[in-house]
Amino acid sequence: ACFRPVLSYYCGYDIFHNAPRLKKMYVTSMQRTTVKETISKPEEYIIGFKSKVPKSHVTWSLAPGYVLFVNKYSPFSDRPRLACALKNIDLPMLEIDLKQLPPWFRWFNQRETVPTLLTPQGTYVHESQLIVHYLDDGFPEHGPALLPKDADGSYHVRFVESNVDYFMDAMYSFIKDPKNMNAKEEFDWGAGELEKLLAEHQFGEGPFFGGATMNAADVSLVPMLVHLKACTPELTEGQDLLANYKLLAAAAEAGLTSEAGKKVFLSLSEYSSIYKTFLRPSS
Repeated sequence: ACFRPVLSYYCGYDIFHNAPRLKKMYVTSMQRTTVKETISKPEEYIIGFKSKVPKSHVTWSLAPGYVLFVNKYSPFSDRPRLACALKNIDLPMLEIDLKQLPPWFRWFNQRETVPTLLTPQGTYVHESQLIVHYLDDGFPEHGPALLPKDADGSYHVRFVESNVDYFMDAMYSFIKDPKNMNAKEEFDWGAGELEKLLAEHQFGEGPFFGGATMNAADVSLVPMLVHLKACTPELTEGQDLLANYKLLAAAAEAGLTSEAGKKVFLSLSEYSSIYKTFLRPSS
């Protein structure tokens, strides 16, 4: 109960990683009333051991608060950053250079990916859209809600998110190889499905899935559209991939020019430059 949150928060170390039986014993004991009454909260243990941690430690000054590890060029990092901007959540964010990954980052995420959210309890949330949902649930007093609370609305948003995943995979496959006609067909199918879903105006006339304001479906999609907008047509063999999808193009533009978007997104030229460096190094 003590060292689990402390070691996790400061070192990214899971004491139960190679001790499943010990974890089972811990989980069982935590159900006992006598144990619940005698242990402290994880945050209190993290604070209690703060004096043992060097002040130079990357999370020392932030303990025991939230820490969001991001990269400003990553559309996946843009998702929780956009969620924070929409909900007016002020989270400490640490920029991670993915080209020269800090050695200490591996302590917090062995997969070496961003975004990663460290919580005040010393737990970690991975995967961009899961972090978005976590923030929406964890900060209900901050508005607006990104995920509808009714079953039908929640299903619709999650269904759109699953379509975004398909669209995203096809998008990057085609950007990497614009001559791949199979990738182009997959892209057109995915974009067409999202265009039809936008046209349903489930939560209002638009330009977003959430109507006049973004919801979790938009948080999932808009960063991808912005990055696509930066790549097309220059990196897609002269093809404007959004030309036939007016609603998607409108959502991308509205996201870029929104107040939340202005806080999150870089210029299209900056994104384009990064993609050229990685995908077309000789051009």
